[in-house]
Amino acid sequence: MDIDVYSDEEVPKALSITNEPAAVIAEPRGYVDEKSIESFYELTAYDTALRELTKEFYRQIAVTYVKIATYIGVRQLPLEDLTAWVKASKNYGLELTNAIPLLYNPWIRQLARDLYSLAPTEFKRLAGPIGLRKAAEGAGPQLAAFLKTHYEIDLRRRLMLLYPRKASTPAETHEKAVKALAEALRKSFTYASRDAARRLLESGAALEWRAYIEALTEALKNSLTSEK
Repeated sequence: MDIDVYSDEEVPKALSITNEPAAVIAEPRGYVDEKSIESFYELTAYDTALRELTKEFYRQIAVTYVKIATYIGVRQLPLEDLTAWVKASKNYGLELTNAIPLLYNPWIRQLARDLYSLAPTEFKRLAGPIGLRKAAEGAGPQLAAFLKTHYEIDLRRRLMLLYPRKASTPAETHEKAVKALAEALRKSFTYASRDAARRLLESGAALEWRAYIEALTEALKNSLTSEK
């Protein structure tokens, strides 16, 4: 397992290594049945191997400590604290549409970033990254329930582990989930920006950002439930 750790999550983006901020990039390096494997995405072709590797990886990150050089000296940190961004990516773009998530930690914040990249461009700027994160926090149970319909989920407080389902092709299942998420977001933003905004204005209330995010949160809950 090759793990690149950056001092700031904006560094790999500035260096054009990724399209999104990433504090950590992890990729497997090795062989399966004598076939060279250089990414999690390639590994998804081997369902059994992937499942066993991810389970072993999760076990190891909880007990393995690594030394990290910092401006205050060398520190020893659990690997679990460093794998804040681990994805099964076809390339280092780390975009939601071509990356199969394996681990989110903290899961709400990182999933909110993926949702923001997936949201309609004409709407998402109204909420901004912070607003969408608040909406994701409010719709946390619905998001977890939605993901459970597409992946096998192990949720441990801030940490979410995702396993591809045995009876499906991981890439196809992921693409289906992404399309459903995109549709749920489109419905949610359309409602908050049109129907909810009109009701507020007609009632004489001011269209404040907080009220908009509250409407977006409720719409996201309903949309995720209908998209399952």
